[in-house]
Amino acid sequence: MKPSVRRHFALIILVFNFVTLAAAQEKPRPLADRELLALVVGNALSENIVHEIQSRGLAFRPTDGYRSQLTDAGADARVLAAVGKATVSNQPAAADSKESAKLLQRLSSAGKLMRNKQYQEAAQELASALDSDSGPEAGFAMGELLRRREQWPMAASVYEEVLRKDPDFPEAHTKLSYLMYRLGQSEEGLRETKAALARTPDMSQLAMTWGCYFTTRETWTAPSLNTKRPSLSTRTTRTCTTISATPIRLRATSVRLFKSFAKPSA
Repeated sequence: MKPSVRRHFALIILVFNFVTLAAAQEKPRPLADRELLALVVGNALSENIVHEIQSRGLAFRPTDGYRSQLTDAGADARVLAAVGKATVSNQPAAADSKESAKLLQRLSSAGKLMRNKQYQEAAQELASALDSDSGPEAGFAMGELLRRREQWPMAASVYEEVLRKDPDFPEAHTKLSYLMYRLGQSEEGLRETKAALARTPDMSQLAMTWGCYFTTRETWTAPSLNTKRPSLSTRTTRTCTTISATPIRLRATSVRLFKSFAKPSA
């Protein structure tokens, strides 16, 4: 590993160590129903969603109808089990409204459509949600839709708007960090990495995103917005995508793990 790469990765580890204590001292607000559903629709890792539920609790009492919406949106058994065991806040719940109910239904429907690769229909659902609601949740889901369509600059802009509305929205910094990696903007990506770690130090998806980045950086130069990414072997690209979704703590072993599975083309 080149010295510059090693220094960048060491910086992430240093940030990890410093922010762990600070993050543990802050008591986060409970998860709202729309926030949790948006995390599912936005394809946050199940491990990370479960962590949010366990560490924050819920600001609402889930109904059978809400669980059905989570399932339609793509929640797996781990998320549903965490919801069933979650601590429900004693704070007075926000009054339900027709607008809130419509947002939940549109998010759930969009998640189901995205799972079925009906992206145009999903975009219409999310566009309607964005028109009728000023919160960040529909934007977080829209960012995932754009990411799946590989519209990296547009997706990055959407996540930036999500963070403008709610600087503490779960997973948004993580998603933006990945997009910066795809766009070749390493310094911006590192800044988003620091922000994500400051919020959630044990960030498995982030670890593997940057493990892939720092490894592949040794063999090719990250592209600008107007150039094509130099080709890696099919196995390298596939492995990078696969292990980005593998739960693992942020340590230098993420790079070694990547190298053990993916060898650059000769």
